[in-house]
Amino acid sequence: MYTLVSHLAKAFGVHYAMGGVDAEARAMVRVIESQGGCILQESEVSEVLLSRGRASGLRIAGGTQVRADIVVSNADAGHTHDTPLDNETPAGRRRSSGGHGGRWGCSSGI
Repeated sequence: MYTLVSHLAKAFGVHYAMGGVDAEARAMVRVIESQGGCILQESEVSEVLLSRGRASGLRIAGGTQVRADIVVSNADAGHTHDTPLDNETPAGRRRSSGGHGGRWGCSSGI
């Protein structure tokens, strides 16, 4: 959400939504749900499911699978990249051995 706000501010100037960031989030929920999407909150994702090299759903802690045409994560990038992709390390992504807290990276060090 905050990434979106900073992008909009840079692209269009600084604006403030009536009702604040919470009003923006509620508006996004209405748009997603009006188009048949669903939002899972307070749900720990144990695995991102893949089909033909693309995210095709999630496995929630406890084993429930949720299939989706589009998967979006609102977690920070490090947490999202630490989530297993079908229990395999995706090609081209390696764990950083540098002082980056073991986060995923494009190379083994900077």
